[in-house]
Amino acid sequence: MVCPLLDDVVDEEVLILRRAFRHERVFRDRADPLAFSDEYLTERYRFSGDGIRYLCRLLGPNIQHRTARSHALTVPQMVCVALRFFASSMFLYSVGDAENLNKATICRTIRNGSLAMKSLVHIFITFPGHRRFIHIKEEFYKIAGEFSGVLLGDKGYACETFLMTPLTDPQTPAQQAYNHAHAKTRARIEMTFGLLKSRFQCLHHLRVSPDRACDVTVACTVLHNIASLRKERAPRVALDVDWDNAAIFPDNRNGRLVREQYIANYFS
Repeated sequence: MVCPLLDDVVDEEVLILRRAFRHERVFRDRADPLAFSDEYLTERYRFSGDGIRYLCRLLGPNIQHRTARSHALTVPQMVCVALRFFASSMFLYSVGDAENLNKATICRTIRNGSLAMKSLVHIFITFPGHRRFIHIKEEFYKIAGEFSGVLLGDKGYACETFLMTPLTDPQTPAQQAYNHAHAKTRARIEMTFGLLKSRFQCLHHLRVSPDRACDVTVACTVLHNIASLRKERAPRVALDVDWDNAAIFPDNRNGRLVREQYIANYFS
């Protein structure tokens, strides 16, 4: 029914319905990173709101400022700054622009957050406590055989007496079997690396000194294990990834001899 007394001739019933279903605008406090939805937080920080609150309780005693002087960052702000850097591959000033903070504050906050997370390494980076170490080793041996005291690396490493790498061009059935067992054993670890790098993009290319890169890597590993324990949303991992790096270092002669001995003893 149209009301002729209104300036804009609109059905009154339409106006009533429009008012009934209109959503009130909600203005969130941008200084509080936890004021946003889980979807927003997970996309930017790789943790939901509950996950970030857990990290705040975990890390708060180690990173909290003693006073609020000079507008000191809160614990949630510091945790989110560190997570924003880990989750992205941005430069420090880009993280600062995203969080509305200067580069020096970002750098200091990431450093303190990395060290606080690194201090938890013995809690969150361990073998499963309910299984004996020997049983865990046996599960790895079931994949492709038992080779105690030998490390496996991709083609980016030089073949050493203690580090076995794949053959560049396997010819014989024994060499092909060796390469297959090598790849099968490494696959589980390489997939873990892929998941870790998908969750924390900074690990693709760290623009920091080697010692600080180690701290960031350990911090990301601790966070990854926490995220797994808390069932945080896992990132998508590309399935068609070539895990092998290009050859960089020439093989050690003694390393090649040891590799040939392994192939002759176990794969011929």
